[in-house]
Amino acid sequence: MENEQLCILVEAAKSGDADAFGKLYAAYYKSLYKTAYYLMGDPQDAEDIVMETVADAYTGIRALRAAQAFEGWLYKILYNKARRKRGLIVRRATVELNENLQADTPDAEQISRNVDLLRALDALKPQDRAIVVLAVCEGYSSAAIAQIMGMNPNTVRSRQMRALAKMRALLQEKGEEE
Repeated sequence: MENEQLCILVEAAKSGDADAFGKLYAAYYKSLYKTAYYLMGDPQDAEDIVMETVADAYTGIRALRAAQAFEGWLYKILYNKARRKRGLIVRRATVELNENLQADTPDAEQISRNVDLLRALDALKPQDRAIVVLAVCEGYSSAAIAQIMGMNPNTVRSRQMRALAKMRALLQEKGEEE
C-alpha cells in the first residue's frame, strides 16, 4: 500500500470510519498472520494473536499520533501480544494451514515447504525468533525492530546475526542427515 493511501485510510479510521479500518485490516491481514504464525508456530494461536491485535488497534487507533507510524505501531501490538501469549514456553512448529489461507496461494505453499525452517525458528529463543521473523519475513530494519521490541538497534543486529548463524547450522546439519 502506498504511503499516501495508507495515511488517508489511517486518518479516516482515526476519525471513526470503520470501512477505512476494514481496508487497513484487509491490507495487513496476510502479513500479520504470517508473522504471528512464525512467532507462535501454531495456526490457531496465530489467528488468535491477529484478532487480538486488530481489536486492540481498532479501539486504540485514535491515540495514534502519526499516520505514518501505523505499520510499526500495528506490529508492536502484534509482537507484544505474541510475547505475552508465548511466555517462556517454546512450542513445536506445525505446518497446519489456517482455513483462511487457501492451499493454492504462494504463502500456503511456502509454509508447507518450510518444515525444516520452522523447526530451526522454533529452536531460537522467543526474542531471537521475533527478530528473525520481523527482519527476514517482514523486511524490517534493525532500527524498526528495535523500536517495536524496545531494544537497542545494535543489540538487534547482533542477536539477528547469531540467530541466523544458529539456524544456518541447524539447516546444514539437517541437510547432511538426508
